[in-house]
Amino acid sequence: MYFFPREIPAVRLGLWFLLGIICSSFFPSISYSLSIIGSLVILFIGLAIDGFKYRFTKGIFITLLVFSLGFTRNSIEETYLPDHHFESLSFTSGDIIGVIHEDPISKNSYRSTLAVEYISGDKENTLSATDKFNSAKGNLLVYIEKEDRSKALKAGDRILLHTTIRPIRPNGNPYSFDFKNYLHHRSINHQCFIKSHDWEYLSAGHLHPVLNLTRDIRQSFLEILQKHISSDAEEAIAAALVLGYRNLLTEDVYDAYTDTGSVHVLAVSGLHLGILTGMLLWLFGLIKTESRVVEIIKMSLVIIAIWMFALITGSAPAVLRAATMFTLFIIGKKLFKDINTYNILAASAILLLLVDPFLLFQASFQFSYLALTSILYFQPKLSIWWIPDNRIIRFFWNLAILALAAQILVFPITIYYFHKFPLYFALSGIIAVPFAGIILWISVMLFIMEFIFPLANVVVGYLLNLSLSWFLKMILSIQQLPFCSLDGILINYQQMILIYVGLILMMAWFSLQLKRIIFPILSIAIVFMVSSSFTLIKNINQKEIIVYDVNGGIATDIFYGRNCYTYAEKSIKPSSLEFAASNYRLYHQIKNTISLTDEIYNDATLSNHYGYLSTKYKNILILNQNTPIPHADSLRVDLLIIGDIKEDKLTKAMEWIKADQIVLGRSVPFWKKEAYLDILNNDKIHDIYLKGAYIEKL
Repeated sequence: MYFFPREIPAVRLGLWFLLGIICSSFFPSISYSLSIIGSLVILFIGLAIDGFKYRFTKGIFITLLVFSLGFTRNSIEETYLPDHHFESLSFTSGDIIGVIHEDPISKNSYRSTLAVEYISGDKENTLSATDKFNSAKGNLLVYIEKEDRSKALKAGDRILLHTTIRPIRPNGNPYSFDFKNYLHHRSINHQCFIKSHDWEYLSAGHLHPVLNLTRDIRQSFLEILQKHISSDAEEAIAAALVLGYRNLLTEDVYDAYTDTGSVHVLAVSGLHLGILTGMLLWLFGLIKTESRVVEIIKMSLVIIAIWMFALITGSAPAVLRAATMFTLFIIGKKLFKDINTYNILAASAILLLLVDPFLLFQASFQFSYLALTSILYFQPKLSIWWIPDNRIIRFFWNLAILALAAQILVFPITIYYFHKFPLYFALSGIIAVPFAGIILWISVMLFIMEFIFPLANVVVGYLLNLSLSWFLKMILSIQQLPFCSLDGILINYQQMILIYVGLILMMAWFSLQLKRIIFPILSIAIVFMVSSSFTLIKNINQKEIIVYDVNGGIATDIFYGRNCYTYAEKSIKPSSLEFAASNYRLYHQIKNTISLTDEIYNDATLSNHYGYLSTKYKNILILNQNTPIPHADSLRVDLLIIGDIKEDKLTKAMEWIKADQIVLGRSVPFWKKEAYLDILNNDKIHDIYLKGAYIEKL
């Protein structure tokens, strides 16, 4: 199999299809109807001038049509709303009947997705008055207060909500995780918060019959694992690895697998489906026959098993990709003697994106396709470096090469999303892949024996516990090694694209052996280093203040060079501050973080006296309920940051405070804002809730 464009038409078409989706995402206001008209115009022009007759013009018109198809498909997803969608009905508050689409995740409250079925704006409505409900559609993110009733909720339950829905807020802090964008690409744009007395349970089992079946099977398998696995951590690993159920994973266990580069085994993907497919093909291979009917039946059973496994494990993008690819591969092998794996990979991506173009913007989809493409291209080239004579050494060497090959196209996006890179990925790959296979095989045996001969699971369960225990211990041991991962790496979107351009040129050089490609590769490396150097020089001389968009109080950072002076009210949770500020501090390449939380702090650069911050360039006042107000005729400040404060105290303070710029913190209750604005009576007010974090150069 060679990597030449003529052999991979699906790849060439797929790239233009992806480009159409990406371009559409940059212009979401363009209606899908316009893109459909554009596609028809291209088609009619091609037919009118006989453009499909000649090879060159045919290539141009087919490329344009595929591009416009991707553009149109994403435009439909971005802009189309059915008449009965709750957003098109302008519904904001009232009663909602819907079905919980996934098992709730336990955080501060229970979080899940609700598939809306009926709505009613009539506050006097009751369950018996069903004629007052109108049919509706749409997905809604729901947060339900923790209690015994909400703890029992599961996917497929139908509930009645009495609530007000609000659009999901965009990301308010620079470089932090954009939760709104993340949900938008899952077709969720609204949310609601439900108190214990504002919802009622109606009935269960309202998913699609196939989903109900696969969910029940998954729950049965999960109960079998819980029955035979003694440790909570090992149970969580087994549930994630075998069933794709990750709700049991603790943060410590997840971090251990992330730091060692083996987190992919906890997300059911091509590795798991490959092991399962190998099992099934081996088992059916024991049935020797020359009958074409029997071969078709065997092929159909394997494909059905693949998709049942994909549905049981949660239908994540990675497993959907793998299931689609294995299906095409099995069918292709039966229909064609020689089939190109790149074409299968590209065809699976096109099929999935035709169904849901938003998959392209999900990290799991990107990781999945980049990793497999990287393995397909680089693994054959790396494996010929050295071929050990010893079979055991060759086995582990091939695993290490596999891990290295997978990382080549994955490492830029890993750094971009997680700001870290595991250094022992080859070592963890040697451990993770065999253990994943062993655990999956033993788990399948456990499930079978539970229904056939339960007494055998005394032995099978012991083997599973032993495998999970050793797997976890070895991963934790790797995590404890020095320099396990490089943390605190931040690259922006442009730098990531620059790295990928360099990698693509490197792949072209490997394939075509053209010396002239070396110059653009070196040029990209120089541009990257120069841009990084300019960023460092800029950060050495930076003087800036930021007031973060964070719940619970006021949090601000003042950057002087590579020193960060931080003020955060004690009411703010450390995890909330870390979420809001960590990436922005990485962007500024901070070496020292100095806390100003103490009531009094002084040095040559900055001082804090009970919320009165004084710098060489700005006088800043943080005004909340605890700020002492001295007796003075007037006080002029450059920046006034207001937290939750009583109206009478604010009125008294503003009689003598004169501020050039005012910032309303997130801690200001929305029902107080109108009164606050009347008291402040200032045109230069930055509301963090509406505008996000406040940033100013000093």
